[in-house]
Amino acid sequence: MSNMTSDISQVPQYARQQMLANAEQTKRLRANASLPKGAWVGIEDAVYPAMDDVLMVVDDLRSRGLTINEDVQNKVTEWHKQDYTAEATVSMEPETETDEGQAEYDLDGSPIPLIHSDFSIGFRESGAGDGAILDEDIETLNAEGSGRVVAEAMEKLTLYGWEPTISGNDLGGTQDGYTMYGLTNHPSVHTGELEDWVTEPDQIRSDLKDRMFRDLKDDNFRPTGDGYLLYIGEALEDVMDDPDPEGTGDRLVRERIENLNDLAEIRVSEFLEPDSALVFRPTSDVIDLAFALEEQVVQWEDPFRDYFKTITGFTPRVKDTLRGQCGIAYYTGGDE
Repeated sequence: MSNMTSDISQVPQYARQQMLANAEQTKRLRANASLPKGAWVGIEDAVYPAMDDVLMVVDDLRSRGLTINEDVQNKVTEWHKQDYTAEATVSMEPETETDEGQAEYDLDGSPIPLIHSDFSIGFRESGAGDGAILDEDIETLNAEGSGRVVAEAMEKLTLYGWEPTISGNDLGGTQDGYTMYGLTNHPSVHTGELEDWVTEPDQIRSDLKDRMFRDLKDDNFRPTGDGYLLYIGEALEDVMDDPDPEGTGDRLVRERIENLNDLAEIRVSEFLEPDSALVFRPTSDVIDLAFALEEQVVQWEDPFRDYFKTITGFTPRVKDTLRGQCGIAYYTGGDE
């Protein structure tokens, strides 16, 4: 299981040095470590592909440039939320008095926790004697599992914020008065009930176009670029590959939905509620990700074991305006 903390001082000192190091400093630290280069390669070859297999929403946002960097010492990230109140004047003369507009600002923010998972290698467990880590050794050492649980926590944070299901019995999620929200549970997210997509697939297009997309447009979050992103739960996946009930049988429901002008892509998320659909505009005024620490593996040792920590410092920054306008819609109940 992954752990979460907001305090970098809880990380062992040698591991902390690696977290704060640049690429050249990391290389020197590893050169002086007890583990040979071949072992490092084997561990990282297990951890990073496992994370890539899990990360979907995080990678979709990252590939669109929706990330910012924060200092690893920062426990919160902040941003401005704003509104502009005024109406344009229509007249024949430029000297006609107009309403003087004013931008209103307020601060919002989110905690930046460290998400991490540990594993270790005993001095008799490091492979074939030359420092190389063998496939079966990696499985035993849980390097792959360590990367996977950290990635799972990143996806869940992006969708649901910092909830007790992630942080154990500690409610967590609040730092300096800020709460970490996800795409599904921010107070300004548009919510609703889907029609039964499984038994009434002809309702899917209407739910999306006339309800979820309309929610976003009514809040002035019209589609930009490729359009909105749509994620669905696993219970709604199979119906996407059924014949389109509104067509002639020559194309699938998925193809009909993908042809909607406002939609960029349909994705199935294993971490969404199975009967749910999530739609949002992938722009920085709706969500971006703050990284205080990119995903990495750090190491420290005692005389007989090498200890490793897969770790990242990360938070989703889910946003709304001062009036509570939001570019996200989350509906459930699609298989009832």
